[in-house]
Amino acid sequence: MDNSKLRSYIDAMQEASHLLTRENPDYLVAPMVGSVPFIDVMAIIDRDFDPTKVVYMPASSRIANVNKVIRAWYTNFLEDIIEVPDRFPKVMGIDEVVSGGSVVRCVR
Repeated sequence: MDNSKLRSYIDAMQEASHLLTRENPDYLVAPMVGSVPFIDVMAIIDRDFDPTKVVYMPASSRIANVNKVIRAWYTNFLEDIIEVPDRFPKVMGIDEVVSGGSVVRCVR
């Protein structure tokens, strides 16, 4: 049995996890539908990955009025995390990018 595809997947997940661990964001924003298994795998294969920093956001095209929901979500998220006016928390985003639609919605 050829395990090369599985090994390639694991290597990619380890590299993504190591990058996030090195960058050490205060929050890691991830779309809630597709990214859950992605985050779970990183937590399984890398003991240094901290899944408690992940904040899942609604970015799925399955959500009615998703752009309006995203805008309200970001407003609430930023209001909640900005506790010290002179220090903006380090926020990173991650997505599994199957189609890229949720990434585009989030950036806009």
